[in-house]
Amino acid sequence: MILPRLRAVAVALVALVLATSGCGHSARPSGPAGWQPEGTGGLRWSFGTGAESQTFRIESRPFDGGLHELASEEAAAVILHHPGLRYVGSIPFPPCPGEAGLLRFVGHGASAQRIEVGFTVWQGTATIATYARPLHASVSREAWNALRADLCHTVA
Repeated sequence: MILPRLRAVAVALVALVLATSGCGHSARPSGPAGWQPEGTGGLRWSFGTGAESQTFRIESRPFDGGLHELASEEAAAVILHHPGLRYVGSIPFPPCPGEAGLLRFVGHGASAQRIEVGFTVWQGTATIATYARPLHASVSREAWNALRADLCHTVA
């Protein structure tokens, strides 16, 4: 059932928020170096083809809540949009743990993929970066660097 899954996600997100505080922002979204841009908006990139395809998407939008609210919203959206995925956990985003968080999901069978959603809130703007890859694929250094560039910007 989806409701118990969402409850479990909410409990885990409370722990994430307790570990993250502060703020981040991204001046201009950047995709993974060497990946192919998709469409004309410059907010989606892909690498590979077919079953080996990996995608990276960045979104910024007005948001008047904090990291906890954004994490809850994004976790629910991913679970509802990809019913075969299982929530694995949430952690402070390692390159900038006080600024951003990372949600992790995994799917098996027809949904055999990993999805990682990085997020931050800065001055009323939410930035969400979604990285999806095949279940067996290792993390792309280029995608990880793009996540860091889009989410980790401490204001001095």
